[in-house]
Amino acid sequence: MSYALQLTDAGLAKLATVLDGQRLVLSQIAVGSGTTDTPAGLAALVHEEYRTDIQSRTPVAGGIRVSVVLPENVGGFLVREIGLIDIDGLLIAYGVCPAFPKAGAGDGYASAVTLSLTLLLTTAQTVQVNVLPQATHIRNGVVPLAVGEDTVEVVFGPSFPEGAIPSVSFEIERPAGGDFLVRDIISSTASGFTAKFTGPVPASGYYLHYNAILT
Repeated sequence: MSYALQLTDAGLAKLATVLDGQRLVLSQIAVGSGTTDTPAGLAALVHEEYRTDIQSRTPVAGGIRVSVVLPENVGGFLVREIGLIDIDGLLIAYGVCPAFPKAGAGDGYASAVTLSLTLLLTTAQTVQVNVLPQATHIRNGVVPLAVGEDTVEVVFGPSFPEGAIPSVSFEIERPAGGDFLVRDIISSTASGFTAKFTGPVPASGYYLHYNAILT
């Protein structure tokens, strides 16, 4: 099976309009858990799981490389397929990839994953990529977890602007031999968030590492 990124019929049609002076504007990357050997006619991923704005672009010989980060709080599925979406919501390119698990906050552990895709084009100079602006506010920190408590309240220092709801991801540092903790965010505000453990509760030596980003 080929793991190359291939233009769909919609992508080929869009590139044809470039010859008339129009531009192809790539905007998002989608990942999914489906797969197919015949991607040309696809209008969407076989089974889309997550979509996010492109966060960086790099010109390469004969094409463009784009990257995104799948954050820690997104997961619970296998990534088997990837798609490039343009500003009109059309699936421009599609590719299957070696399957890998994307764990999320409810899996007992979580990690961020960076995906980089290279689209080879003979008309790369006519392709524009919309890049996600850099985050304007970031808070991160480490909080010790109270022994035996099934919830933890984290207070940002300082708070985000009033009324803002940041995107929060976190992971649990556990002591050697300690249980994995199943947890989820149950509320989030400009001043902090509350997480709850649905399985074992923390013993001594557990810490919560968090990142909160407002774009």
